[in-house]
Amino acid sequence: MKVKTIDIDGILTIETHGFGKKYYPKRTPNKYNIDTLWDLRRRGYKIILHTARYEEDRYITQRWLKENNVPFDELIFEKPQAELYVDDKACSQLDREVLLFSGGIDSLIAYHYLDFPQPLYVMMGHKYEAKELNCIENLKLIIPRLKDIEYYSNNLSKFELKDNAYIPFRNLHLALNASHYGNKIYMAGVKGDDVPDKTPNAFDVMSHTLNFIKKKDEPKISIESPFWHMTKTDVIKWFIDNYPKAYAEKVLRASVSCYDASMGNCGACKSCFRKWVALEAAGIVSYKWFTHDPRKWKGIKQYKQRINKGHYDVQRSQETLEVLKKYRC
Repeated sequence: MKVKTIDIDGILTIETHGFGKKYYPKRTPNKYNIDTLWDLRRRGYKIILHTARYEEDRYITQRWLKENNVPFDELIFEKPQAELYVDDKACSQLDREVLLFSGGIDSLIAYHYLDFPQPLYVMMGHKYEAKELNCIENLKLIIPRLKDIEYYSNNLSKFELKDNAYIPFRNLHLALNASHYGNKIYMAGVKGDDVPDKTPNAFDVMSHTLNFIKKKDEPKISIESPFWHMTKTDVIKWFIDNYPKAYAEKVLRASVSCYDASMGNCGACKSCFRKWVALEAAGIVSYKWFTHDPRKWKGIKQYKQRINKGHYDVQRSQETLEVLKKYRC
């Protein structure tokens, strides 16, 4: 079982000064960290509370924990064995994780890879929003534990550019909204992404920006992807290697990565093409999953030209050419 070991004073309480029965009942609860403990409990962690208080303080400590609705499995007055210690000597806040979730392959597998953090869907009114929300509802039937938060942001549809509904600074906007729900923010960028606001450097800059303007007592914000060292194909291979084949294929087939506003995966846009290539390179024959056969996409010739000009990551280019060669496209 996964274990988190949490200190009480300075982590679950605001104050740390004073010792004994005179002070402990009056400690102010740190609601942010207590809420985070409930999130860890939901994700299946065993929660052990440890404290430097004396054993004689057990009763008033337990009463305070009950009054402030603190979840825990064990309360001990010495340091136990655990994979992680969180106490106020190292930090005063727990990381609350949130995953920006769209129902696409990358964020869907990240949900599993990161051990089921809180998914967040930010509504911006873009042209394929209804499709993504429908996809998420279908995924909930396959993944019962999936419970996303749907957040109504500003309608940015009027700022969409080109056929893929690109919105400038979209990922910064998403990160800013996600910071209201957690301080450790995941966006599932992968090796080979070529969007200006979806790179390791861009995420570092966005993290620095949000930390620069936050209050000092607020938790440190980080924007991360677990997949910068993996292509979309690598990500899919990890998924099918770590989950039952029938489940993995059912989940992948229900995912949506498409620029068309109609339901399903059109098979005739750049996003669908990249998804198909990644699935095929991972060993999943999937061209029948799309409304239109991606092997006959009219953009393949231009895609090859961009590969020849070195526009894409080397590994991504190689995977694409191998799949196209397989089908003589």
